[in-house]
Amino acid sequence: MKLPKLRWIARQYAVDISINGRQRRFYLGRVKKDAEREHKELIATHVFRPANASPTQAPTIRTKESSGDENLSLRQLTQEFLEHVNANNPTSTYKFYEGLLGKFLDEHLNLMADDVSPLLLEKYKRQMQRRYKPRTVNAHLAAIKRMFNWAVDFELIEEHKLRRVEKVSEGSGKKKTLSPAQKKKLREHAGDDMRDIIELLMLTGMRPCELGNMSWEDVDWKNKQIVLYEHKTANTAKESKPRIIPITPAIAAILKPRKEDKGIVFPRPDRKRHNKDSLGKRFARIAKAAGLKGVTLYTLRHTFGTEVASKKDLKTVAELMGHTTTKTTEKYVHPVPSHVRDAMRHAEAGVLDDDDAAQD
Repeated sequence: MKLPKLRWIARQYAVDISINGRQRRFYLGRVKKDAEREHKELIATHVFRPANASPTQAPTIRTKESSGDENLSLRQLTQEFLEHVNANNPTSTYKFYEGLLGKFLDEHLNLMADDVSPLLLEKYKRQMQRRYKPRTVNAHLAAIKRMFNWAVDFELIEEHKLRRVEKVSEGSGKKKTLSPAQKKKLREHAGDDMRDIIELLMLTGMRPCELGNMSWEDVDWKNKQIVLYEHKTANTAKESKPRIIPITPAIAAILKPRKEDKGIVFPRPDRKRHNKDSLGKRFARIAKAAGLKGVTLYTLRHTFGTEVASKKDLKTVAELMGHTTTKTTEKYVHPVPSHVRDAMRHAEAGVLDDDDAAQD
C-alpha cells in the first residue's frame, strides 16, 4: 500500500488523503516537525482505520470547539471551505480558490478565524496592491469574503464584518464592448478555428470555459439548442439546472461544418480539451496582431450582453448569459440610457439649426 506523502503546497506542508472515496487535502502548516506529527496522526486515523470503525463514517469538521478551544482556526476554516469547493465545483474552480486562499493563509497561518478583522483585510489589500494589478487584488478579496460567507451559512462562525472592505478601483482601461470595426479586425487576424470560436462567443455570450468544455453531446440538433450541464452557476444557484442556448441560423452555420457524433466541439490542435488559459493566450496573440489593447475573451461576452440589452429586458439577458440574478447581469451590459440618447438628439438638432442659420 502506498501511503499519502507529505508535500509542499502553497508554501506550506499538505497531504492528500482519500476518505470514503473522496480526495481531501489537509494543510499542516510550515513547521516540518509539527506537520510530520499531524501527518502520522492523519495516516493512523484515515488510512489504517481501526477494525471496529464504521467504514461509512464521514470525517467530522475539525473545529476548535471539538478540541476544547473556543474558536475555529483560519487554517481549519480554509481546509473545510476548499473541501466544499472541491466537492461541488469543477477542478479549475477548486484550483482558483486554492491559489488565492493559499497566499492569504501563508501570511496569517497562526490566526484564528475570528482574528480576521476588516482592518487586517484592509492591510492585506494594501500589501497586495504593491505586488498585483487591481483586478487580481479584487479576486483575492472576493475569495476571502466568499469563504467567510460560506462559514456563516454553515454555522462555523457566527458572523463577519469583512464586507466593509471595499474593492480596488479597476479603472476603465479595459474595453467593455467591441465596435463593428474592431470585430472585423479580429476576424481578419484569426485563423479559421479561432475565427469560429470568436464568432460563437460573440453570438452566444458563452463563458470561455463553457465553450472549451462543450461536447457534441451538448448539441441538441432536434430541439435546436445547446444544453450545458456543466457551467459556472450550476452549483451556486438555488436549483441546479442546465444552461440552454438556442441554436440560431448563424450558430448552426458555424457548428454544422464541424459536426461529429462525439468529442469536444473545439479541441486544441493536439485534440485535447481547451481551458480558459489556453484559449486566452491564443486570443491575446490575435488581439495584439489586430492592434486592440485591453481586449480579452470576456470582452466578447460583454459585447453580447450589451447588444442584447439594447433590444431585450434585463431578465431575458440574464437568462441568455447564464446568470442567476439580474444584479450580476448589470455588470456586463453597457447600454446608453434613453435620456442620454434624447439629449444627444436635441444637441444634434441644435447644431444643425445653427448651421442652417449661418448659411442663411
